[in-house]
Amino acid sequence: MYYFSYPCSLTVRLLLTCGADVDVLDANKNTPLHRLVQNDSISDVIIIIIDILCNCGAHLDHVNHKGQTPLDLIPSFQKEVIQYFKEKIGVRSLKCICAGLVQQKYLAYEDLLSTFLINFIQKH
Repeated sequence: MYYFSYPCSLTVRLLLTCGADVDVLDANKNTPLHRLVQNDSISDVIIIIIDILCNCGAHLDHVNHKGQTPLDLIPSFQKEVIQYFKEKIGVRSLKCICAGLVQQKYLAYEDLLSTFLINFIQKH
């Protein structure tokens, strides 16, 4: 018999193998990464799951309805997780950096871009 503690990396892998969306949003526009980093589990487990989600295409820079990224929500005592997350975020894609810059500079883009690109920018 197996006993799992949560969060569980095996469960995350199973869900992703079954087609779960790594950037699915809850009612507050939190992604799985937002929810994960708020967990006070052992930092090693959180780091493993961050890796799994990132390797499956999760965006580290999505903002929730309060404008917070997952990094903003990591408890200060999770220093290892904060450092690891900062290292991971350092390799963001150019499209994510551009989307964040458009948001930061309050550029008007709604009438110029497709719905897909508008949604992408709004997540950053």
